[in-house]
Amino acid sequence: MSAYDPPSETIGVFNSSLFTSTSENITQSYADTHYLKYPTSQSATETITSLVVNNDATINGLTVGRGAGSVATNTALGDNALSVSGGINNVAIGTDSVINGGTRSIGIGVEALYNGGGVDCVAVGYKALHEAPGANNTAVGNNALNANAGFGNNNTGIGTNAGNNNITGSNNTYVGYNALPDATNYSNSTALGSGAIITASNQVVLGTTSETVVIPRITRFLSPPIIFRTALGTQTIGSSSDTKIEYPTIQSSGTYTGITYSAGTFTNSNTYSIGVCVTGFVVFSANSSGVRAVFLENPSGGFRLGHSSVQAITVATEPTIGSASACFVMGAGDSFRMMGFQSSGSTLTIGTVGAGQKSSISIMVF
Repeated sequence: MSAYDPPSETIGVFNSSLFTSTSENITQSYADTHYLKYPTSQSATETITSLVVNNDATINGLTVGRGAGSVATNTALGDNALSVSGGINNVAIGTDSVINGGTRSIGIGVEALYNGGGVDCVAVGYKALHEAPGANNTAVGNNALNANAGFGNNNTGIGTNAGNNNITGSNNTYVGYNALPDATNYSNSTALGSGAIITASNQVVLGTTSETVVIPRITRFLSPPIIFRTALGTQTIGSSSDTKIEYPTIQSSGTYTGITYSAGTFTNSNTYSIGVCVTGFVVFSANSSGVRAVFLENPSGGFRLGHSSVQAITVATEPTIGSASACFVMGAGDSFRMMGFQSSGSTLTIGTVGAGQKSSISIMVF
């Protein structure tokens, strides 16, 4: 057998050109049988059909194996990967990844899950989930959830630096480059978009203050916005004619801007249909003659949406109050207005009852 013939079994390596058959009583036949020989020329190759290594191997400085404890359910690939404590059911790929082990966790990237694998955590990227990782956290991106040192749980960070200053907060979602909290302990909040910053727990932030949020669909509210406006008490209404009632003073509308007001007319300024429930009160100044009527009207179609009429109070010093209510759908651009009618034979004022009840309108959007 020549020095270049493959042996039948291999348990070591030697250079055949340096081997002397009389050296240390090892025969050429024994060496041919038990040692893997490589040629004198280091540029030549040797074909290995099967290589079994019973411990972690180092190939060009790269560790390949199961990591500390040689746990059968772990996989380690990279210098110092899973090097301190193995845990169980973990995958560590990258230098210093998951060095302290964990349970059912995956770290891919240099120092991903560096200080512990946590439980059911996934970190992909340079120093993703670098500190104590907690449980059920997912970080994708360089430095994502990097500072989660207080064992915050159930967090998601996607993007470079996403959520990287969250320490003790839980149940948060950060999506986008530098999507962050402005403190370390918020919970149940969401930041979406590059540079989106949450400022409290139980908060959802879309983008930044320089951006416009567009939601291309019908919006529905868990707590419907309510618009409340009142009359000034100086508008007059002539006898026997329908008159639009004006409510120029806004008392409450929150931040809702989907209904605009102009001189007594309310318009759906959205690009989609909405539902509204409207209740209006009209206080007619004291006069004991005739009837009083109040109704909601669609000015474009001319039809009435709600109507009520009452006989004037017979006590000449008491005002008469009329009201109308209706729930209906407003298409994009549709309008409505509150109308009043009286047949006293005199001009009356739309006013208040003493210092209390004003002529008013309330609109709930749903």
